[in-house]
Amino acid sequence: MSGKPDTSRIPFQTVGTRLSTEDAQIVETVLLEAMRTNERMSTEETKRVLIEHARPKDSPTHHLFEWDPLKQQDLYLLERAGQIIRDIHVVRVGQSDTRMRRFPVVVFAGKRGPYPIEAVLKSKSLTSQLLEQATAEILAWTKRYNTLRDMAELKGVFEAVEKLKTPKRDDGPGPII
Repeated sequence: MSGKPDTSRIPFQTVGTRLSTEDAQIVETVLLEAMRTNERMSTEETKRVLIEHARPKDSPTHHLFEWDPLKQQDLYLLERAGQIIRDIHVVRVGQSDTRMRRFPVVVFAGKRGPYPIEAVLKSKSLTSQLLEQATAEILAWTKRYNTLRDMAELKGVFEAVEKLKTPKRDDGPGPII
């Protein structure tokens, strides 16, 4: 697998959660272009690409950030860029109630960072990482809400989670959370 993502489209439609769909699509275009020209970017590098694109006042993404030089600007901008990236979701065409992150965070080519969902779903190892993350999140949920285990409405959920086993990975440490 090369360092550049395969972003040939699976039938998804990009939507924003706390962003407008138009803003989500603009940011998606910026990030996909950066990913096509760079071998692989970490989370911080991806955030910085978005910040630099938004910095000019005439940029279509400028309004997504607060440009206050009196604040701890660099830290704020990095945090805000991360929020924006996480707020871009896709839905499968015809299934608008099922959302997933447009750029889930995975480890690829030695860097941990956001990666296009199409490329993740076309790779067994990256899909496996996402499944491990999902399993870890479900197990964490059961720990957090363990006191509700005996409620009739949730009994089946807890029983189903009990059957999950954390997958083993040969290529490194446990689940990426």
